[in-house]
Amino acid sequence: MLFLALLHFNLKLTVRLVMMEQDKELLFSVGSGALMREFLERSLSSRDRSVVSFDSLQEGARAAAREPVDLVVYSVDGLKSPPDDRCLEPLADRLIPVIVLSAMNGLEDRTSWLRRGAVDYVVKPFEIEDLSARVDVQIRRIRVYRDLLSANERLSQEVKKMERLAIVDGLTRLYNHRYFQERLRAEFRRARRYMSPLSLIMLDIDDFKEVNDLHGHQVGDLVLSTLSRALKQEMRASDLPARYGGEEIVVILPETDRASACAIAERLRKKIEGLRFTGRNNTPFSITASFGVTSLDNKMGSSAQLVETADDSLYVAKASGKNRTSAFERQSG
Repeated sequence: MLFLALLHFNLKLTVRLVMMEQDKELLFSVGSGALMREFLERSLSSRDRSVVSFDSLQEGARAAAREPVDLVVYSVDGLKSPPDDRCLEPLADRLIPVIVLSAMNGLEDRTSWLRRGAVDYVVKPFEIEDLSARVDVQIRRIRVYRDLLSANERLSQEVKKMERLAIVDGLTRLYNHRYFQERLRAEFRRARRYMSPLSLIMLDIDDFKEVNDLHGHQVGDLVLSTLSRALKQEMRASDLPARYGGEEIVVILPETDRASACAIAERLRKKIEGLRFTGRNNTPFSITASFGVTSLDNKMGSSAQLVETADDSLYVAKASGKNRTSAFERQSG
């Protein structure tokens, strides 16, 4: 389904690009002799195209860095050969095609300029109709190419957006349950391989049903989204918070031992305790949450056991009076 949606988007975008009216073209005339430049400027200008002249290729390249130029016509002085292998690089790097005009008609001269980045080579003397047609072709080509690059960039952004939507919970903007499970399995394998610490926090909003019953589900949704934003502000770059289900949230803590995980849980608990809300009939209220913490030990054979022990710890926190943190501790023996 994702592939079909992207294909449909790309087709619509391509049709729009083909039908879109092009902006006025800009052409640079560069190189030998004022008379030649004036001739090219006069002959290649039109209602839809402006031509600007420059004495040297370097001047034209500098101007091309500031102006959205479509093509450069470079008239080589006399029998001049390419000055160096990189003379056209500044223009090629900006996807600006260059047509070279030269009196040199040898195979080596033509191929030398083409290898250096020219898109076409015209031998002097030439017919202006021939040059004009070549200019038209190259401008059409580069504009289509640039449009396709732009379309691909937009398509890439759409793909990233869709990928993001596939792993993020719509309400809380935290990662969703499926992505949490994938990442937890990956972090579990990594921690086992490198013998590094790994912890998991599971929290549940206390008496959340009462919030929905007293103030309505819209307020309940606001509580969840506000709490999630507050938690994300407290997260480290390496932490991964996710909505586990309902009002339950989990946080994967890579490279974090049990003591550090408990300290983080307590900081989050106090943050939630300090949140303030306005409910039905402008009634102010606050919420609390209970936290269960667990850390990887040698007896855990799967990531599912991390979730199970975090859930057990959360149950202990709830049973002990709520609004507190409980950490899993394996009994010896």
